[in-house]
Amino acid sequence: MSLLLPDFLREQRHIFGVCPECHEVSRLTDIQISYKVRYVPDWLENLEREESQLEGRKERLEERAKEIRQRTLETTRRKLLPLKLKAISPVFKKARVMPQDLKVLMHPIDYVCFDGLYSQDRLRKIVFLDSKPMTNLERRVQTSISRAIDRSALEWMTMRVGNDGRISLE
Repeated sequence: MSLLLPDFLREQRHIFGVCPECHEVSRLTDIQISYKVRYVPDWLENLEREESQLEGRKERLEERAKEIRQRTLETTRRKLLPLKLKAISPVFKKARVMPQDLKVLMHPIDYVCFDGLYSQDRLRKIVFLDSKPMTNLERRVQTSISRAIDRSALEWMTMRVGNDGRISLE
């Protein structure tokens, strides 16, 4: 009766050997034979080496693609977003602001720009942006805000809202 390959391999697990150097007992199926003379790599070793090289190339290409995406995003933020923003709202035609620095209020003024806060990581100034007033009420509101700024009638307050909804002033 002939042995099938799986049966043959299963039986090989019962053959043991002792290492002449360290005297460790190992299964025949687990040992790696080494030669004193350099052996010629076979097709499997060549394939594994090529696969390893391709993996290295793939990792380098993925890292390069990540860098290119990051630079593209930065260019978009720096150049294209301000152009699109100016096309959306006429308020931005003359103002040189970065979209990341803008916050929308809509009332009593349209926008507050924290100039440099996100684009340069340091706040240079706070700019209020609003469209040209269309009514007397809008004109009065803009004028009163402008006068308050001129008089330095500004105050900084820090308020905290707790989990229970209570507001505390620091």
